[in-house]
Amino acid sequence: MFGKINTSILLAITSLFLFVGCGSSDSNDDDKKTRQYKVSLKNITSAQPFAPAAIIVENSSTDFNAYKIGQVSSLGLETLAESGNPQVLLDEANTEEVLYTNSFDGLTTPGSTGEIVFTVDNENLKLSILSMLVKTNDAFVAANDIDLNFTGTKTFNLNVYDAGTEANDELATTVPGLTGEGFNAQRNDTNNFVTLHSGLVTVDDGLSSSALSFSDRWDNPAAVLTIERIK
Repeated sequence: MFGKINTSILLAITSLFLFVGCGSSDSNDDDKKTRQYKVSLKNITSAQPFAPAAIIVENSSTDFNAYKIGQVSSLGLETLAESGNPQVLLDEANTEEVLYTNSFDGLTTPGSTGEIVFTVDNENLKLSILSMLVKTNDAFVAANDIDLNFTGTKTFNLNVYDAGTEANDELATTVPGLTGEGFNAQRNDTNNFVTLHSGLVTVDDGLSSSALSFSDRWDNPAAVLTIERIK
């Protein structure tokens, strides 16, 4: 009788430890999926402030394209590239159920660095970042679908693109960085699709109507993106 009682107790204790062990394994699996990153964007132009940068993080289950060379800009991209406001683009991304969206606080001025830290409980991640050059008509510096499945730190040089939604007339009335108009729903660029930006002309290079000077020009790359995997 005593032996039977001890056997029952032993079985109960063994079952308890098995149950606890299963719970611990689930928790560890969740921890393994948690990713934390620090994203830093350095403005290396001489005189072009960057508008608040849009950050979009998704995984392999979504396929949101913030921009694509040769394709027509979305309303969100047009708004970002013409006015500097990232919110419409972020709203478009959220409609596609991406994992994370955010934007930098304020401008990233020449020589300075904007930073943001974020955590996502998911795997197979990719990141897009976009920011308007505010002393242009519709130029933006960007990178699309950067693979985040790495450890340590990676650095990327970013080029400037043309949204193809507004003519590059460089007028004081159409360049928001010169207190001109920002977003305008009318699309008057002859291309009407995203291209690598050909650069400014400016008054110093012969465009007499331009309100921009040689110092407002940039060379590619215009920004350095650093991504650090924290966790």
